[in-house]
Amino acid sequence: MKRKILFAILIIGFNGLAQNKYKVVYDYETDITSYYKLSKNNTVLDTIIKPKFKKNSLIEIQLKNVNPFAVEVTADVKENKIHKTGGGFNFGSLLSGFGGMAGGDLKLNPQNLPADEKVFSRGKSRGASDLQGLNDIITSVNAIKSSLRADMSNPNMNKEKIMENLKALAAKIDDARLSDPNENFYLFLTTLDRIVLEYKLKIDSEINTMFAEADSATVTGSSVSRGETASAYKTLQAAQSNLEESAVKTAGDISDIGSLYKSLEASSFTVTYDYQLSADNMDMQLKFKPSEFSAQKVNDSSTNIKTRNIKLFSTGGFNINTSVALVMTNFGSKSNDYYIDSDGIIQAEKNDYFVPSLGAMVNFYPMITESFNLGGSFGLGIPIMDEIKGINFLIGPAIFLGSSNRVSLTGGIAFGPVTKITNGLKVGETTDVGSLDNYKKTVYDFGYFFGMSFSIFDLN
Repeated sequence: MKRKILFAILIIGFNGLAQNKYKVVYDYETDITSYYKLSKNNTVLDTIIKPKFKKNSLIEIQLKNVNPFAVEVTADVKENKIHKTGGGFNFGSLLSGFGGMAGGDLKLNPQNLPADEKVFSRGKSRGASDLQGLNDIITSVNAIKSSLRADMSNPNMNKEKIMENLKALAAKIDDARLSDPNENFYLFLTTLDRIVLEYKLKIDSEINTMFAEADSATVTGSSVSRGETASAYKTLQAAQSNLEESAVKTAGDISDIGSLYKSLEASSFTVTYDYQLSADNMDMQLKFKPSEFSAQKVNDSSTNIKTRNIKLFSTGGFNINTSVALVMTNFGSKSNDYYIDSDGIIQAEKNDYFVPSLGAMVNFYPMITESFNLGGSFGLGIPIMDEIKGINFLIGPAIFLGSSNRVSLTGGIAFGPVTKITNGLKVGETTDVGSLDNYKKTVYDFGYFFGMSFSIFDLN
């Protein structure tokens, strides 16, 4: 039976010492903070409505739907004696190279090719459809890249929405040769890059054919003047140069879109901090600033997008501190002044009054609330009087008040010096002794006390 009782006590003790786990989730998108209690396997056991956490608990603080391309998170944790700063993460340094790639739209136009039918047998009808197809793709690629950068720089866009917008815009390109961007976006980009190259080669071939026709018109001595031929050459050279620049830039834009998509796909829109709540309370200040990537658009990365505070309050645990106390002690009928009256009878005058003492107390109490707790105190008190007979020992319950529990009201048992008469002398008896000075001794006895103390520093 004794073994069973001991085993039960040990089980209860281990359960009391087991570390509790909690999870705090802040959703950047909805601006809502939720609190959960976790099992030892980190699964959610319950939702906490009025969060109070046991001291020394492990707390996982998770920031959800935080766009790392748009926002840089800085967390400042403040508690009683701990101040640490943890940097958030951002993809600004990784993606800052894309800053100068969004401008300078280069497009070809069918009107840029010469259409003089004196020089060219088929004029602008030849190659115009290829030019129009290439222009449509260039316009779509520019729109996809600009939209993707804008969404990635938007702190209110989550990862799923950015990808949804990107693929929806890509699917609008009307070309039977393209694969479905929703199935494999990388295959879509590769096919798109190949189509641009095909258009470029076909249009370049058409321009070379036009060069040959211009040469043929000059050789055969047709009615085309030298000025018209020179103008056609100049136009063809400009178109060929413009075609090369447009093709190179569009290929670069497609590559940039692929790089941005790869970074987006690999990114996490969740920030997690692990924290042990060892203090009475903790305040985590979260500062959300524009990231380096998004600051390229707004030209200001110093202003906070928003600031939020997550405050955690602990309960339980055991606090010990010391305090300076002013107490009043009283030993009632146990403390007397003895004397011999004129008739030779031993008399006693009760010292049933309160004597002030200056004391030093050690306080101990479990944490119940932030500003009101119940516990106990013990210490020493030195009486403030002309004749000090000894030190009072004090112990009793206490009430602790204030945000830091610096003030306590205490009272209880006092064990201190009182005077007794010796040699068998008793109060009320007649004696022939002239004086009781040699028949008094100081002994310790019990009384009571009450007072107020002020905490000066923590022991733990």
